[in-house]
Amino acid sequence: MRLTFSSWTLDADRRLLLDDGEAVSLSPKAFDLLRLLAEHHQRAFSKGELHQRLWPDTFVTDGNLTILVAEIRDVLKDDADRPRFIRTVRRFGYAFCATVVRADAAPVAAGGSHSGWVIWGNKSVALAEGETILGRALDADIRFNVPGVSRRHARIVVADNQVTIADLQSENGTYVAGERITGVATLSDGDEILLGPMSIVFRVVSPDSSTYPMP
Repeated sequence: MRLTFSSWTLDADRRLLLDDGEAVSLSPKAFDLLRLLAEHHQRAFSKGELHQRLWPDTFVTDGNLTILVAEIRDVLKDDADRPRFIRTVRRFGYAFCATVVRADAAPVAAGGSHSGWVIWGNKSVALAEGETILGRALDADIRFNVPGVSRRHARIVVADNQVTIADLQSENGTYVAGERITGVATLSDGDEILLGPMSIVFRVVSPDSSTYPMP
């Protein structure tokens, strides 16, 4: 499913937020909140219902929700006083206030040339379509509890039969094949990625392969 509003596209199936086709970083919980509000833009949600939807069976304060809303507004460049996307419903909750066009997400092209994996030590993780956050944070998609790795260190995006990586303003930088990256870099089979002191390898597996990459 795709939800389009203004220049933005939220691709729910690939968990991607795109601004004029360019992937934009958003934390997993903030993505879930934005999707919920945009998908049900005809109604307002109370804070209590949002708590239950986002943190079922877990006690959280309104401050957690406020942080997520602030993150979304910052990414969408929205103004709380003159909202274009997220409207605060006083003493109640939040609602989405932009026009939303909903469509099925375009399927991934059949016969794609590869899928990606990251490998380190004796571990290997397949990269799903969409965005994968690498870092030390508990909610990182691939977590490295290593000193020198930032909480949200880098972002890998698998889209349109291409795999790219971008640094997320990490303290110790992200390196691909020995070069520190400052923008978005395309990954190739066998590239070594350094997240500060942490070394991982990106591998490609052909779709007709009967084996998986081994560390």
